Parts: sequence; structure tokens; C-alpha cells
Amino acid sequence: MKKTTLGFLLILLVVGQAFTQQQTKFFTEYRFTLDLSQPVIPTSFELGTVMQSNNVWVGTFSENYPWLVFNNGIFSFSHLISGNSWGGAVWDGFTYSRNADNSQQTDWIANQWGNMAGGGIATDADGNVMKDNEGVVIADPNVPYLVAFGMGDFGAGEPKQIHLNALHHAVGVYINSHPWPYHENINGGAAARALNQNGDYFRLIIHGLDADLEANGQTVVHYLAKFENGTLTQSRNWEWVDLSTLGEIGGVFFTMESTDIGQWGMNTAAYFVIDRFTVQAKENGETSNTPLLSASQIEVFPNPVINELQITTDNLQIGNVIEIFDMNGRRVFFARINCQLSIVNCQFTIDMSPFPTGNYILRIGNRTAKIVKL
Repeated sequence: MKKTTLGFLLILLVVGQAFTQQQTKFFTEYRFTLDLSQPVIPTSFELGTVMQSNNVWVGTFSENYPWLVFNNGIFSFSHLISGNSWGGAVWDGFTYSRNADNSQQTDWIANQWGNMAGGGIATDADGNVMKDNEGVVIADPNVPYLVAFGMGDFGAGEPKQIHLNALHHAVGVYINSHPWPYHENINGGAAARALNQNGDYFRLIIHGLDADLEANGQTVVHYLAKFENGTLTQSRNWEWVDLSTLGEIGGVFFTMESTDIGQWGMNTAAYFVIDRFTVQAKENGETSNTPLLSASQIEVFPNPVINELQITTDNLQIGNVIEIFDMNGRRVFFARINCQLSIVNCQFTIDMSPFPTGNYILRIGNRTAKIVKL
């Protein structure tokens, strides 16, 4: 076992150059669309019964996958598991589902996985979204999609985030209503009231993230429900949301707002459904590294590694990004270091035990090192 030290200069220049060339080749295509049939982490999604519902990812409450990664590492979706005051588990972010139930439930906690369209987005053999004669997206109960949930309004650094493996131009995304808030907006529920007053709304706000995965100040608002002139309007269909005004992004994060507010915040159940997130590569095909703003010495140990990889530094800016890529250029790990400059020997641990044996590239800002997993 040995330590790998990264200093001011780029370490393992030859490896870094080869990896950069491979990345540039990987980004020669012009547009990328989320394809749930191309999972990287986990490599496959086992569907089964979760609580009382069928066709839900059985790993929804597993702590082993803080990020769900697709399309050779282009799209990473946050997936956080935490405890709660009554000793159970809570999930936040995104999970994988093929549960097409859109009916009213008596127990929403046990049946929180469906969508109002009645299935995922149907596509033809070329991957094009299929629509009926009226232009409505066709839903297929055999096609998976992602359910998004967050307990309250979250900002950057919290659940309900999508990260990209490089800077891309935002294009758009398909959004669908989740049955829980959809039915409660009509009928009310245990915690939520019906949205039946003029001016009532339930909306999704999509925020752009910059190269440092901080909010870039650009947002897109999509109304899931709105009460106007005595009528509540909600769509049961997959709706395309144009995200081009977000500009060049390293990802997005989501917040939700409702006029039904209680003592603890929004009463409306904070769910929506998502698929076919689409971005456009930078025109010159280049990728973007997040610069390490200040550095002295970074130690990585042990290398080769079997289980835990330790990263130690005595001088990192807040919010620097750690990424691990396999030798095909796929990002297989992402995290942020939250160390202040005054902290001595700031440490970060990565559990490498789930990773297959092989070689990987560790990247911190613009510094790279080769990691060997035994």
C-alpha cells in the first residue's frame, strides 16, 4: 500500500492527458437525453414490492447508492436515505419506478410510487417520444421513470439534484404529476387541504447549477396545479418543460412551492415525476473541469485500496468536488468537500468496497490521480 500525493502541479500527467482525450472523444455527440435503460450505478434496478406497492426499485431505502447514475455517467440523480424521529427510514431525491398506479390511496406512505400518466414515456425504435393524434405523450405501464421526493423546500447542496459530468447547455425535461398531491389538491387529505381558492397553486421551480454546482441564479417555473376563475387545472399527462433559459449548467436542483402552508411549511405532498432530461453538449465538444481554488497537499491512502479510501488535505476551499471515473470515462462517484481553510488535516472517506476491481481516475478540481481497486 502507498500514499498518492497531489500538489500544485497536475499529478500523473500522462494518465490525465489520456483521460482528457477520452473525455473529449466521449462528448463528440451534440445532445444527450436521460435513458433509464442505461444505468451505471447501480448497474441494474431490481423491481419488487416496496411497502405495499409492486414494480418499485427494491433499493429505494438502501444507503448503498447516494447517487443514481445513467448514460455512461452523464446524469447523476441524488438519492439520500436518513433516519427519522420514529426510528424508520426516509428517502429523498429520486428513485426508480415502474408502478403505474394513479388511483386515490388510503395509505399514501405505502403507495408513493405511481404517476398520473399511468406509465413511463413510450418511445419508438429510434428513441423518439411517441404521441397520439392530439399531441399527447403516450404512457406505457411497462416503461420506468423517476419519482422525485423532498420533505420541504431544498436548495443547492440538498436532495433533489441532478448533476452532469461536465458543463452542458440546458434543453428540457418531461414532468408528470404524482398521484399523492394530484388527488389531495382535489379532495384534501390528512395534512393538506384542497386547492380550491382563487390564487391557489402547486409549482415546481427548477434551478440551474454552475460548474461549481452552486446556484447560477436562473430558474424555470412549472405549475403542477393552479386554481383560477373557479377551476382547478392539473395535467395528468407528461409535460415538456423548456429549460433553455437556464443556460450552460453543471446540473439542476428542484424546489416546490404551494399556497397550502402550515406550521411546518408546505402541506402539499412534495412529489413529482421526471424523465427524458435533455442537455446539449458545448459546441466545441470540450468538457469542463472545476478548478481547485486553493491547494497545498492532498494525500490519498491506501492506494491500491480494498475498502475505504482516505483523502486528507490541510488547505481546501469550501465546496470542492471529488469525482471518480472508470477507465471508460464514466463518472461512478461524486461528492463535495466542505472543509474550511482554517481546518488542519481535513479528511474525507470514500467507501470503495462496492466498486469492481480495476483502475479508476480520482479527480479533485483540476488534479487527477490513478486509483487501483483490489
